[in-house]
Parts: sequence; structure tokens; C-alpha cells
Amino acid sequence: MTPDTISLRPHIAAISLGLALATSAVAIAQPASKAGGSPSASGASATQPGDPLVPFGFVFGRTTKDEALATWAAAHVVITGGGHAGVGAGSGVDGQSTLSVDRIFLVDVQAVPFFGTRPARFAFLDNKLYSVQTVLSRTLPSNHRGDNSQNLSPEELNALQADLRKRFGAPTRTARDLMAGKEPDIMEWKLDARTLVLTTGALPGATLTLTDPGLAKKAKQASDEVCKQYVACAGYGRNRR
Repeated sequence: MTPDTISLRPHIAAISLGLALATSAVAIAQPASKAGGSPSASGASATQPGDPLVPFGFVFGRTTKDEALATWAAAHVVITGGGHAGVGAGSGVDGQSTLSVDRIFLVDVQAVPFFGTRPARFAFLDNKLYSVQTVLSRTLPSNHRGDNSQNLSPEELNALQADLRKRFGAPTRTARDLMAGKEPDIMEWKLDARTLVLTTGALPGATLTLTDPGLAKKAKQASDEVCKQYVACAGYGRNRR
């Protein structure tokens, strides 16, 4: 990302849902009830309740992928896809990336209770959950299988932003992308050990992301380690900064 305005954007989107599902992704497009495992109500221990902001009460840095799959199985939640994150040219366009980050695994889930009910992507670093993101509107068509999200209208996006401001106060930080008008199209709220980011830009579209910033930084380092091994990817990465 070369322009200073874009450099203000948190790395969250590039680390979590913005990362593509690599072409080597393991397809798990099936009802979660077939995923197997022992059901877990929240992925949290009895002495530590789940996080009320994270879907299903999962806890960043503690809920494992297996615990999440077991919870979805018990709740008959539909999983639409999953696989290791991809980096390099095509990153952000599912199915196009050819480089896989083995330490990051992404799972797409249908009808998630996340500031409304929408499909969402759960990102796991070293088998621990660190990010959840939902696409609110998509400017470009997606070729990702199982994506049945419905675009929010500009009025609905404004209503969501107003609701977030009412719940959490004014954003901790705002920024403008190159495509932004006079108003910021990136809004970030610091919520204890979590960060909530609403993007409403024209490209690639509007998203809402909740993440653990410390783990997200480690996830970016993991993807960078893979990317720098390949000349084409490393050059692509420099162009994005």
C-alpha cells in the first residue's frame, strides 16, 4: 500500500478474510453437523465465560478450530468452505492465490449472529481463533463457493455505523481510502483486547471485522514469511504497502 492514506488501514482485512482461500484449500462445504467432534457450548472453559462480541461465545486466542467445529456441529450450523489462507497475486480473491500459509486456516460459516445474521469467516492462527469478519457489501462478484451474502444498501450501512457509534462511542481512529469521499470510510474501535473495524469503501466492498490485534500481527508475520520466499509474491507485497 503506497499512499499514506491507505497505510492507515489496519492489517486486519489482509490478514483475516481478505486473505484468499488457497487453491490447495481443503473443502469442507457441508453441514457442520457432519464435522464430528464433541459439542462445546462456547469453546470456553467453565471458569471463563465466552466473549459476548464473538459469535457463539468463542474467545480469541483460546477457542480452537476443533472446538469451533464441534460447537457448529451441535448447533447444526452450515459450513460453506474452508482452507489455508493464501497470499501473493490474487490475494483477496478467493480461489486465485497459489501460495498457502499453513499456520492460518479460514472457515466460512453461514448465518452467523455477528451484528446481525450474515455469513462470516473465522480465522485461526496455529489452531487458535483470532479474527471474525463478515462482508457487508461486495463491489466485485465473488467466485467463492457457498457465498450467499446479501449486500447492504448505503442506508443500511449508515444505520449499522450509527448503531456501532451508539454502542461503543466515537471510533478510536478513522481513515480514508483512496476511493473515499470527504467522510472517512474506515472506522476502528478499540474494545479492550479486541479491535472492531468497519470499512465502507467502494473497493473491494464493505466489511466488519473483529480481531485480536496481537494475534493478527503474528498472522501477518506468518503470511509475510511465506510471501518473502517467492520473488513475485514479495514484489506484490511491497506494492501493497
